[in-house]
Amino acid sequence: MIKTGYPHSLFNVETIHPFIEMDREFFEWPWSEKQWLDTLRDDSNYFVGACWEEEELIGFALFGLSKIESLAHLYKILILEEFRGTQKAKKLLSAALVDIKQKGIDRVYLEVSVNNQQAPNFYKKSQFETLVKKRNFYSDGSSAFAMQKYLPENLSN
Repeated sequence: MIKTGYPHSLFNVETIHPFIEMDREFFEWPWSEKQWLDTLRDDSNYFVGACWEEEELIGFALFGLSKIESLAHLYKILILEEFRGTQKAKKLLSAALVDIKQKGIDRVYLEVSVNNQQAPNFYKKSQFETLVKKRNFYSDGSSAFAMQKYLPENLSN
């Protein structure tokens, strides 16, 4: 089941724990518990989509929102490895973009490591365009692709 616009009012130390654990396990630079709690309590500046299989969290997408710029910044997206290739990531991203568009956002921006071999192709298939390669973007000196997508007026799942 895909849930986008996960109710921020439901986030607390217990309910946010699966998101924090996934972040710590799969991202090289995970957020702290405080960052998660601070940001996810603020649904005017942040947006999260979640993907569940029965009662288990199997993925999420986290965006920062700038309504002044009509821009969403995709910070993190993840689907557990055993669910990759099942279209779950595509469905999660698509559902999140529909909800983000309804919040008045017209463009989505992201950075993705050049060392992540699958992600740039995933974003290209989702109609993101590569803007530039940012050299030495990450603290370890590795580079990233900056990508963006304009959201059409009639966006739907």
